[in-house]
Amino acid sequence: MSEELTAHEEAADEPVVSLENVSVEFDTGQSLVDRLRGERNVVRAVHDVTLDIGENEVVALVGESGCGKTTLGKTAIGLQEPTSGTVRYRGQDIEAAKAGRGDIPYGRIRPKLQIIHQDPGSSLEPQRTVQAILADPLKRWYDGMSATERKQYLVQFLQAVGVTPAENYLTRYPHQLSGGEQQRVALARALLMQPELILADEAISALDVSLRVDMMDLLLELQERFATSYLFISHDISNARYLAEKADGRIGIMYLGELVEIGPVEEIIENPQHPYTQVLMWASSSITDYDRPIEEPPLRDIDVPDPTDPPSGCSFHTRCPEAREACTERTPELQQMAGTETACFWAQGDPEYEGSAPLGDENED
Repeated sequence: MSEELTAHEEAADEPVVSLENVSVEFDTGQSLVDRLRGERNVVRAVHDVTLDIGENEVVALVGESGCGKTTLGKTAIGLQEPTSGTVRYRGQDIEAAKAGRGDIPYGRIRPKLQIIHQDPGSSLEPQRTVQAILADPLKRWYDGMSATERKQYLVQFLQAVGVTPAENYLTRYPHQLSGGEQQRVALARALLMQPELILADEAISALDVSLRVDMMDLLLELQERFATSYLFISHDISNARYLAEKADGRIGIMYLGELVEIGPVEEIIENPQHPYTQVLMWASSSITDYDRPIEEPPLRDIDVPDPTDPPSGCSFHTRCPEAREACTERTPELQQMAGTETACFWAQGDPEYEGSAPLGDENED
């Protein structure tokens, strides 16, 4: 490995990571009766998501807590095995690579897919120094480096993320760092492997508001320098807009484990097609002049359905003000609509939807 910090040079026509019809389910625990009946109680964390993440791209996923954003992100970087569907790195099935099958060995894939956690304090081992924490991945993946070379390499990366003077921080412990410094060390650890995709899982939400923009600007600066893609997860559409807009990226909207809309930032913000995206825009009225009523949220029901018993048909129909009978019977698929891909019969002008009766309160599931 060169000691010079430069962007990785590997390039290919296929996406860095590609998810195809990916679903993830978790067992929630079963009663004795359920076990005797052979029944499973499962949470549908992610359902039938297809998504490509290109080279040097930013995709920001937004949605309410519990909508499956983090699970999808961890699945995309190989930390969570999908229940069904396929996740590929550069065309290579990641789970097949783990089993020793395919053209790209897993030992080459794993360093290229990294994560920055929401709480850097809990992700950094408290009883170890910054130098020891950062040296571990280098010892594992680049065992040919000498101790002196490792230290020089760590200093360069700490400087790259704005932790200076770097030599002074190597001997510090995580509790001796501020929240912003902890997050920068976590970012340096992810960048050490010169990854092609970083999952930033609510990576700025634990920071003070005044530091969030600085951290997002740093992410963008490092993306340009290292040609790294980001899968940026946030419950705050304002943060998603800031990062994705500056990177000319995309915003994806998740609801109850499904990707319901995705597209360029301007289209998502200024011309949202899915009713749930419009709800998120209503809740973030300060970031756009999007014309909508302010008095009441555009929802039929505030409560999110139980993910262990999701609604039939369109998962949003129990809350959607535009829902009709057809929405309870069929599941919409993503289709190109006015600049975004949207999974909604109302936005698509579906004939069966148009011909069915609106849902009133008496029709609630």
